[in-house]
Amino acid sequence: MIKRQIVIVGGGFSGTALAIQLLRQNDDQVAITLIEPRDDLGEGVAYSTQDPAHRIN
Repeated sequence: MIKRQIVIVGGGFSGTALAIQLLRQNDDQVAITLIEPRDDLGEGVAYSTQDPAHRIN
């Protein structure tokens, strides 16, 4: 089977969740590259801010 390469730009919550779901559905049929400048994945602006005015939780 042909292995597909998917590149996701943005490793915030949505990009990370998308990568997880694609891997769950496609197992070894897909290779995913996640491009994110921050050290931690899944946070994004809303989850990583220290400013209480920007928090969504």
